[in-house]
Amino acid sequence: MKKPSTGNLRRVAISLELDCGYKRHLEVYAGCQKYADEAGWLCTINPAIDRMITRDGGSQLPYDGIIARATKPIADAARQTGVPLVNVWMNSPVQDLPSVFPDFDETGMMAAAMLDLLMSGQTPPASPEFVAPAELVPRQSTDVLAVDDLLVSRALGFISENGHHRIQVKHVAAAVAATRRTLERKFRDSVGRSIATEIARLRIQRAKRRMVETDASMKDVATDTGFRSADHFYKVFTRVEGMPPSQYRDQRQKAFPERV
Repeated sequence: MKKPSTGNLRRVAISLELDCGYKRHLEVYAGCQKYADEAGWLCTINPAIDRMITRDGGSQLPYDGIIARATKPIADAARQTGVPLVNVWMNSPVQDLPSVFPDFDETGMMAAAMLDLLMSGQTPPASPEFVAPAELVPRQSTDVLAVDDLLVSRALGFISENGHHRIQVKHVAAAVAATRRTLERKFRDSVGRSIATEIARLRIQRAKRRMVETDASMKDVATDTGFRSADHFYKVFTRVEGMPPSQYRDQRQKAFPERV
């Protein structure tokens, strides 16, 4: 499929609900536009981006990339056409998207530190303090995009799409029509970890989001993310994260005063 013939000028769609007047949406747009100005992008506000990009033979795509509060139609359209998409909606119904969110944990720590100064009798700052994002939060395994080995890339894609089910290594091998031994070897060479470790890693990522963003019981979290039981979830999570799931939830939910 041909890309837009605009030389080095990249065309980017920004799909945010700006008509609603939400301050956070306007601020995200302002930040995107500031970066775009420096990078030389041509940005267009397009709330209906999913209807603008379709797979239409050799026709040109209208955009090189999308920044959006990713709905399922937007995510489906981006995947169908191969247009890169970054999600900025924390509670998007679509999992496994490359995403960027505010660092609420760091915000809480700074707010507490400021209160400590005030309680000690010090003068409050004259202006608000702003927290820079600490890191990108990928909701899609970046390995799916980075691995050169086609067999491993297909395996990562299958795990990403089906990891919340009770899949095992044999199911991954069958899905990509490879022997388990061959796939395990290629997987370790390309990714640096075993297939089973990757499955567990993505399940834990999903479990973290469920625990922070919902009040689901630990049993439901375990079931929804592919663990065979709550006890199994507890053991794997504690071993990997160094703390029980309940402690993780208590710590992280305090950093989310508002669930958008």
